[in-house]
Amino acid sequence: MQATQATIRKIGNSEGTIIPKYILDTFSLKERDKINFEIHREGILIKPAKAKRKSLRERTEEFYGVPFDEAIKNIDFEFTELETGKPVGKEVF
Repeated sequence: MQATQATIRKIGNSEGTIIPKYILDTFSLKERDKINFEIHREGILIKPAKAKRKSLRERTEEFYGVPFDEAIKNIDFEFTELETGKPVGKEVF
């Protein structure tokens, strides 16, 4: 494990530090990514925050590029049975 030292500096009305590029690259972090701070007896642990999973509504809007209500108008909800071939094992139907 490589130790790196940084300096806390004034950033506007707050204080902060710069995360070295090799650390950002190692964890695939970029501007505006969220990180979590955990306080431990030995020090502070900084970890990438787990990404919030997008809802079906958000993913549908993102995929079609239009509001959800408009997107579902274009989806064909009629399904047909698929032929998957003859049973191979001891499947029960």
